[in-house]
Amino acid sequence: MLPYYAAYYAPVVMEKLKTLAEILGVEDSGNIGKDFAEGLMRFYRKLEFPVTLTEFKDFSEDLVDKAIVDASQNKMKLEAMPRPIPTGESEEVLRTIIEGAYNGTIDEILRL
Repeated sequence: MLPYYAAYYAPVVMEKLKTLAEILGVEDSGNIGKDFAEGLMRFYRKLEFPVTLTEFKDFSEDLVDKAIVDASQNKMKLEAMPRPIPTGESEEVLRTIIEGAYNGTIDEILRL
């Protein structure tokens, strides 16, 4: 989940992500959220680590909705994040992030 959440948090943690992207050897395209997320996914693939939720045997598509509901109920955690997720928008934001993680895409997350 880290590449997908990092893409969402990028606007408020850019400097930290830049440092990590440099360590990963990621070229700077001007979009640190995208650069870091894609660089981290490449690193995970080198380690043969799953980069999408579909790669986990027991995580089926019907669990996406459950994950969204479960995550959106943790108000304290959502408010304490580097880029807080407002309660009224939590389902939409979390759906975008979790569906991105399920499908292996970050473009919609970067638009949030």
